[in-house]
Amino acid sequence: MLYIKKPVVIEAFQFGDEKPLDWFDEACESGVARVYINEDGDMCAEIETLEGTHRANMEDYIIRGVKGELYPCKPDVFAMTYEAYNGGDSEAEKQIRTIGEDLRSRFLDKRDSLNKMVWVLLGSAAYEATNKEADQLVFDAYKAGAMALCVIDNALRKKSNGGNA
Repeated sequence: MLYIKKPVVIEAFQFGDEKPLDWFDEACESGVARVYINEDGDMCAEIETLEGTHRANMEDYIIRGVKGELYPCKPDVFAMTYEAYNGGDSEAEKQIRTIGEDLRSRFLDKRDSLNKMVWVLLGSAAYEATNKEADQLVFDAYKAGAMALCVIDNALRKKSNGGNA
């Protein structure tokens, strides 16, 4: 069976190239991590993880995971696994959220299969659009919203006419 990693936001810094984050300083103070110079004169870090002590060399990334755990990661693996996240919503993300909130507020009182259908349609469009440019993502969200509204309007019209469209 195949699996895909869930998108999660992590904090990390590149050891020796970037200023350590506050949580790494705290880990050093508490003994979870320690920085030292090895026998070759290179700066290294040892980090206590759930799997034991791991070593971070210069240019390795030190990551704080979703449960606050620390662990090192080689630069090539980091580049394949993570991408920069600016921490804020882009204009496209704000527009999509507004569309979703508008649809949800219109049909919040309809707690039946129609409401579920809307979220399936929106979720499907969002999944399809995840790797597209921002403008395309906004367009797909509008399209999904329009589709959902049409489906609901038709179903409600049919329901109010006793099952006749």
